[in-house]
Amino acid sequence: MGVVLLVLALWVLIPALTYVFYWYEVSTPSCAHEGAKSEKEILERLLDHKLKRSVLLSLFSSILVLPVILVTYPFGLVKKWWSAKATPSKGTIVFIHGLFHNPSAALLLKRAFAKRGFSFISLQHHCWEGSIWDVFNRLDKELEDILGEASQQEPVIVIGHSLGGLLAGLLGRSLSEKGYMVKGVISLGTPFYGSRLASLSCGRLARSVRFGNEELADVRMRLDSPPFKAIQFWSPTDNMVLPLSSLYQIPKGWDRITLPPVCHTFVLFWPGVINRVVKTVEELV
Repeated sequence: MGVVLLVLALWVLIPALTYVFYWYEVSTPSCAHEGAKSEKEILERLLDHKLKRSVLLSLFSSILVLPVILVTYPFGLVKKWWSAKATPSKGTIVFIHGLFHNPSAALLLKRAFAKRGFSFISLQHHCWEGSIWDVFNRLDKELEDILGEASQQEPVIVIGHSLGGLLAGLLGRSLSEKGYMVKGVISLGTPFYGSRLASLSCGRLARSVRFGNEELADVRMRLDSPPFKAIQFWSPTDNMVLPLSSLYQIPKGWDRITLPPVCHTFVLFWPGVINRVVKTVEELV
């Protein structure tokens, strides 16, 4: 019984703690955007003065998504399930998950795109790998081998969640320069300037996305002015990317779409977001 109570306590405590950090961050008077005294003031305007309610809803989504991740995570370990070729194919979707996750993050996306006739490839990285550039170089070679020359005449869309969005932008640029028909890159909750919470994580890759890391400045330069459509989907109540400005201060030439209040990971499992991403992709191709 004691173990069960401990698990239940941690199940609620961990998401709650991230939103304590969130509230402190957005309330700190360190924001000068649009004459506001804090980011909280900007968010109140954006959310029609319903920030507290939105944070509570997002906290609930963060608690709800944890068991979903635990149940689905083992499916990501079966590599053959995460590469599917559609015949005929409307195009190829390449997905890169976020830090500490695996290809199971794309469970609903893969299913939704398969229904619409897209091929799907989900790449994998690990927190103990090297820097973001090391991971990019490995995935770049791996993806080129998977796609081959035959895919150069087929539309390619690269999608990434969180840190995966940075890798998606880099891979999209690289594929485009190699002659592939990259129609767009979509990032979901990607920290373009990093996150303070990454300092609490272990692993070289996690340290690459600490807020203010110099590596990210080089990444952003590479992501500027892409030769294809690039879009950031972000939530005003994202609990894992702090400061929040790291989400909405996007690279030059990118667009952004504001999602309703939802936590960082729930965007991958909320049908409303999945449908919106699929619709956006269909418009791009």
